[in-house]
Amino acid sequence: MTEEYQKVFKGKYGSYNRYPQNENDKILAAFSYFTWIVALIALLAVKPQSPYLRYHAIQALGLMLSLMVLTFVTVFLCFLIIGFILLPFVWVLSFYPIVMMILVLIEKEHRIPWLSNYVERNYV
Repeated sequence: MTEEYQKVFKGKYGSYNRYPQNENDKILAAFSYFTWIVALIALLAVKPQSPYLRYHAIQALGLMLSLMVLTFVTVFLCFLIIGFILLPFVWVLSFYPIVMMILVLIEKEHRIPWLSNYVERNYV
């Protein structure tokens, strides 16, 4: 955590929202959920000093990686017939990044239960 952000954080998760941000941060954070390339560009090149943007970029990368692994496992299990049961579940989950993108654009806070606290604790 950066020094400025530690002043805002004070041990409460979600405090990245109270850190100053502009409209470009919000738009870039939303498009980070669109594809992993945008999230990687936002994380490494554009604004690594903004906790708000860094939080959403890392969370988007984690979400995309999780969905990729789940998809590969499901495709592999399709060879064993078990994967066909999981296919509708994976198909519905593939819309989750789009929902996250819309929630960031309308400034609603939504935390991914197994990922948000980890990202904020370790990387923001």
